Amino acid sequence: AKYASGLVTIIDPNNTESVRVPLVLPSGVTVTLDTLWRPGVSAIQSANGTVLQTLSVNPPASESNMTLLAPDELRQKIATRLVAFNNIYMISDYREFNADTVRSGVGTELWKFFLILALILTGVEMILARNSKRDLASDK
Repeated sequence: AKYASGLVTIIDPNNTESVRVPLVLPSGVTVTLDTLWRPGVSAIQSANGTVLQTLSVNPPASESNMTLLAPDELRQKIATRLVAFNNIYMISDYREFNADTVRSGVGTELWKFFLILALILTGVEMILARNSKRDLASDK
């Protein structure tokens, strides 16, 4: 935390400077770097010009590809990353989102069973508590 008393300057690969106030935490000093998105090497400098840290930003080129995938291509890419692909449903038209969501909820809804089980167990607990109270009263 020896540099925490002053401001720091972030210099991006285009030599654009931005001044930040470091946040001093018990574990150390934190500086937000949310604007560093340009590929290249950036530097963090103290107020007196000393370079405190250099860091590289290298986003994958695939993140810059903004073309939409066809549904079959998307299924193929997802299938390579998942073991079980059977729980994924493609929504082809956003206007049919509600119907597609209802259709994708196929399966057994267990909340009803758990609610009934909780009510039954509550009743059993009430009966046991009443009987144990009677046993305690009869012992006296």
